[in-house]
Amino acid sequence: MRTAIARALTVLLLLAPAACSEATPGVASPEAASGPIEAKVPVKFRPVVSQRAGTEASGPGELVGSDGNVYALGDPIGDFSRFKNVKAELTSGGSWGVIIDLVAEDQAAFGRWTTEHVGESVAIVVGDKVISAPQIASPITEGSVQITGTYSEQDARKLANQITGRS
Repeated sequence: MRTAIARALTVLLLLAPAACSEATPGVASPEAASGPIEAKVPVKFRPVVSQRAGTEASGPGELVGSDGNVYALGDPIGDFSRFKNVKAELTSGGSWGVIIDLVAEDQAAFGRWTTEHVGESVAIVVGDKVISAPQIASPITEGSVQITGTYSEQDARKLANQITGRS
């Protein structure tokens, strides 16, 4: 539980430099799909209002996370069902992460929202479960989202698969 909480606190949502999607220095996972990708279940990005330890939601707008926390969430930024690409990748910093390349029609709205909410957390919701709740480290205006933290290769692949519904 402590590891999951530490991972949740250290995960960052960053603007992915273009170099991270190249073979060097990043190494993509073998199951990375070349887009566009249709998610089996729409993915929602929702602002995190608060979070607490627990496994049961008790109020409206609350969802349980895969990390052992309950999140109170704001209204969705949007429903995302298509991506250019979603892949686990070894980043230039030497740790595993997940790269989400948004389709053109979602980039502007997501960029505006992240510009206004730097330093806040955003929940990535698939179905009725929060699968990640990273902090926005900088505006994401180019449509390439990088989720990094203390992920192993297996954890990064699992997260990428959860986002697309391949798990």
